[in-house]
Amino acid sequence: MMDCRIRCKLAPVEEAKIAETFCPFYALRIRLIINILMTIRRFTLALCALLTTTISTSLFAQEYGVRVDTVSSDIGVIAGALGPVDMTGYACYQLFVTVENADDFVSSISGDILHPTYVNTTSSFYHAALGGLTAAAVNPVLFTFYPDLQYDSYVTIGLSGPANALAGEANPSTVQSSDNPWSTYFDPGGGVPGGNIAIDDAIGGAWYALNGDANGVAGSSLEVLIGQFTTTGDFFGQVYAQVFVNGNGQAEFLNTFEWPAVDEVPGCTDMAACNYDPAATDDN
Repeated sequence: MMDCRIRCKLAPVEEAKIAETFCPFYALRIRLIINILMTIRRFTLALCALLTTTISTSLFAQEYGVRVDTVSSDIGVIAGALGPVDMTGYACYQLFVTVENADDFVSSISGDILHPTYVNTTSSFYHAALGGLTAAAVNPVLFTFYPDLQYDSYVTIGLSGPANALAGEANPSTVQSSDNPWSTYFDPGGGVPGGNIAIDDAIGGAWYALNGDANGVAGSSLEVLIGQFTTTGDFFGQVYAQVFVNGNGQAEFLNTFEWPAVDEVPGCTDMAACNYDPAATDDN
């Protein structure tokens, strides 16, 4: 009888069926090992695909909302050509609308009695003497002589300074009712501290850009600056934002966004229901 172990040494140069005929035990073991390795390979590929999807989602997923960026938590004394400016205790915040697509266009921040917009502080908003209601007055050329100008409080659509017409930018416009001159309350002029923005009257008001202005397009950052606010108080509020999805004026997205973010409280919001929960904000 042929020794199976000797015969297996010949198997690599013969047909697989010969190996199976003379070495059924070793052939079965090899097949089992191959099946295990293939199973491990399929599992590894599936796991890699899952991890790739999860990582991609966490890195690039974006939702419509607002984001607050703290430019400085305590500005302090800043030196200028005309002398130092003491801004100790002031924090400067920039407020952004975040979007889902690079070509989304942030059209406006508006408010009325049904969808109010509030930009609040528990103290007052800082306004530089040379500043203005919008970012159009914040000229970087003047920062050397008036360093506090860079911390001016203003509303905007995508601009932190004057618009560059050659780049397709345009300064945002504002509108208000005579009964609620929100812009005057916010920026009285002449460097006088400003009050809260409250656009909540029946007629309403807004600051906005026209669709096509380059500064309203989100770009790769997936966000558009809508204001800078400098204050010694707590900064909070809500804005009613209009976004044209993919820049399409017929695809309008409207929503109110709050900051700091308010966690949803699940529960029944139907006051007539037996399980009504007055603390609930997310009906389930």
